[in-house]
Amino acid sequence: MPEKSKVNCLNDLGLHAEALEAVERELAIREDKHTLWRAVTTALRNKRYALAAEYADRLKVAPGLKKKHIQIISLAYNFAGRSQEAYLCCREAVNRDETDSSLEHYSLACRGTAIGWNGEAFLNILIALPSTLHTDRYLMRKAFLDSELAAAWDYAATQEPDLEHAMTFYFPLWRSIVEGNQSLEPERCVDHTDLAHIPQEFHCLLRSSCPATFTSIPLTAATHPELHRRYLEWQAETAKPRIEAYARYMEKAEKILDDSQPLFAAFQAERHRFGAARTHLVRILRTSPDCDPARLPDIPLLAPLLMEFQVQYDESPEAFRDLVHRKHLGFTPEEADALPPINRRSGTTALLLGNGHYERNQPAQAIEAWSKCARIWPWDATPLLNLVKVLVETERTADASKALAAIRPEALSAELREKLERNIAEEYWIENIFAGPREIPLPEFGGFYPGADQEFLEPLRNDHTNPKALETINP
Repeated sequence: MPEKSKVNCLNDLGLHAEALEAVERELAIREDKHTLWRAVTTALRNKRYALAAEYADRLKVAPGLKKKHIQIISLAYNFAGRSQEAYLCCREAVNRDETDSSLEHYSLACRGTAIGWNGEAFLNILIALPSTLHTDRYLMRKAFLDSELAAAWDYAATQEPDLEHAMTFYFPLWRSIVEGNQSLEPERCVDHTDLAHIPQEFHCLLRSSCPATFTSIPLTAATHPELHRRYLEWQAETAKPRIEAYARYMEKAEKILDDSQPLFAAFQAERHRFGAARTHLVRILRTSPDCDPARLPDIPLLAPLLMEFQVQYDESPEAFRDLVHRKHLGFTPEEADALPPINRRSGTTALLLGNGHYERNQPAQAIEAWSKCARIWPWDATPLLNLVKVLVETERTADASKALAAIRPEALSAELREKLERNIAEEYWIENIFAGPREIPLPEFGGFYPGADQEFLEPLRNDHTNPKALETINP
């Protein structure tokens, strides 16, 4: 039997001391990342933590390490009490250009608080939480109870997000996380570290559900219903201030992004991304109490659109407000005809009318409406992009190429234009070829303008007259 298989088999049988002897013999013959990996894992299973860290030191300098190697090095350092080295290795692993998960950022947050790096820990919580809605829902509730994260939440309660962190960590579904934490149930799981912080009276309810996790089982909950109810209430009371800290932080981030829409609109207009600039202006109007265009920033490059908005508003504030708040499904012809004349002839109405026709599977009418919008707004790529899509779908590829050619070079990234050209050539439209902007649009526009967020932030980072313009959260 090969020596490698012998080590694995001995470990699987629980004969860790014998496995360790086998590893030592193997290392004497050949020391590389594979044998050192087995040495670290075997020492950990044997609870020889100092030896595991020694092996980890040797593994750390081996060439060609993968993410799993760095993670096991971090684990060995952690068990050996070398907490800061463990954290730095864990961070290196998470930041690798490989797939990571909410659980990895969650673990990094826990290790960050262990060494007092609460700022970084909080940022990793903010990274982890969005994906918990889809992949690790139990973490969505555990994050607010976990005793290892307590210091990070205390830190969060005192923090004000800056623009950079708002752009990086805000996500529209944050309220779902808050709402998902309002009820007493489902019960939040706890781990070994939490046991020291849970009142002793509740310990009799808890049973191990896996090697590191505890929860009450239905039998214990049914046997001690009043105690179980109080335990759930204790969980909720412990989590409450942390949930409130998270909600306050995200509310402030949301306000910062809304307050920055004029800056974003000017940024997009300077780069002749007028369709994106229009979307930022529409967000300002939607969040204002009366949709009055007088509240919009004075951006000379957008003067024709600002003037169009103003005359529409002057004609009928009610009709203009309806246009601003109308969602993607758009207008029916009857609804458009019911508008007063100036609002009815606007680019917004033509765009929404095209949307309505497209949703009702009326491509010819959609093409007519979007073509009209493109004539009213020759600077806006939106109706032209819509035309490219519907013309490809109706096999009018020559016309689709003309519509694409009419879009100004700066209005599309080179990568996206190449994808659209490929779609036209293949006479096939790939759904979701480009993402739309988020509810609160940012310069990147859902990936439409890759790198634009950082491009926008760079001058602010270099503004030495205002060193606090973009404070970062440092350890």
